[in-house]
Amino acid sequence: MRRNYKTVLLGGLSLCALLGCTAREEDQLVMPKSADAARIALREEALLAATMLATTSGPALAVTVVVERTQYVTVTSATPRAVAAAPKPTPTLASNVLAIIGDDVVTLEDFRRAFPGPALEKLPEYLRREVKTFVEQLINNRVLAHAAMQQDYADNPQYLRDLDDAVAQVKMRYLYEATIAARSRVSEDAIKEYYAQHAQEFSLPERIRVRHILVEVQANALPAERSNAWQKIEGLRRRVMEGEDFAQVAAQESSCPSRAKGGDLDFFARGQMAPAFETAAFALERNEISAIVATEFGLHLIQLTDRIPARRRSLQEAHDEIRNLLEQQRERALYEELLASLTNKYKVIRNERVIQELVHSRL
Repeated sequence: MRRNYKTVLLGGLSLCALLGCTAREEDQLVMPKSADAARIALREEALLAATMLATTSGPALAVTVVVERTQYVTVTSATPRAVAAAPKPTPTLASNVLAIIGDDVVTLEDFRRAFPGPALEKLPEYLRREVKTFVEQLINNRVLAHAAMQQDYADNPQYLRDLDDAVAQVKMRYLYEATIAARSRVSEDAIKEYYAQHAQEFSLPERIRVRHILVEVQANALPAERSNAWQKIEGLRRRVMEGEDFAQVAAQESSCPSRAKGGDLDFFARGQMAPAFETAAFALERNEISAIVATEFGLHLIQLTDRIPARRRSLQEAHDEIRNLLEQQRERALYEELLASLTNKYKVIRNERVIQELVHSRL
């Protein structure tokens, strides 16, 4: 007896059409997983159950379809009676469960995937303290996703295009990982070799740390104003040379915003300050106070507080930087190689006239 199969439409699309299968005469049909099954469930933890009906010239034949996590589909025939769906286990609040939404479980692993430890560590401290907010965000998003999975948008062409785009993006990510990222890893020997051959790139210049006191003088100041500024800075220099604390005098008298830190400018290397200021500062010994220094900002007194000699960064210090640099270089080369191969394989033909018109229309 010939069985004529027909399918229940899921969101306007037949299950067989979505999975790319064809009904056959066998009582059991196993269809291999396909990335196109993402059209049925975008989230990998989604489980979808549907029913296919088969009609015969005799009694009705019940057929059950179940899409498992593995994305394999099994179609089994049954006797001419209703087949009860296997009951789903009731989720429980186990030690690794953050929340239960219907039959959907939000786990600690879900949180770690959504908010990886290294990513959290890069956040400002005040945001790292908001872990509870991140947990609520994850749960709220899952509630929305749970509701969205119950909706039928299959009659919306844009929805179907978005699904196709989403599947394409995921496939591209996996293609990139398999063909480029996985092959771009560099060995420890390559890192050591680069370090040895590029020693100059890891040299740290001499750096100094100073405090200063600034008496501001405008560029268009009158002679009397300049004279008053000189008298003030000379008086301040006498005070610090006689033993008054430089940082306290800076906090009281300096025109520079650094007065809030006692005039401290932190560490800097050559080429970062006004030339006259820099020359005077690097010539000082520790705790020595400079003569009056004139720059375009006004008149300065400088005190050297610390000095770090020039040195070469160690391999350990430069290790991650070198690895990232080499992996980026290799990724770029592999990407260009892959793109050239695919462009030739698929015979890409560009309409330069239209491209140029588009480009110029956006300028």
